[in-house]
Amino acid sequence: MLSKKILNFIVALLAIGTTLSFLLHFSECINVEILENVGDYPFGTEGPVAGVKHYKDANSYSNAMLHFTLSNLFSSMLLWWGIFKETILFVYTGIIVIILDLILLNLIY
Repeated sequence: MLSKKILNFIVALLAIGTTLSFLLHFSECINVEILENVGDYPFGTEGPVAGVKHYKDANSYSNAMLHFTLSNLFSSMLLWWGIFKETILFVYTGIIVIILDLILLNLIY
């Protein structure tokens, strides 16, 4: 069994990763103006969503970015809460949210 220090270190790395992922996706939302009117841009040719080929259109790209942003915010909050309150339930819930989110994003988008 892993010692408590090693387990806390792994969870802290996961929390840092989800927090950075949240910040990256949020900055992507702001830079691409997803929060305003990304549907007006041509998809896959010019504009801020050029080169993102695996999304159907600009609206599904914007939905995926917003989904990533909110789910990363939620899971990172759970992980940080679990670290500071030393409650393993929040850590497990955060990890489950990350896993379910990856599965759902592959199915939906």
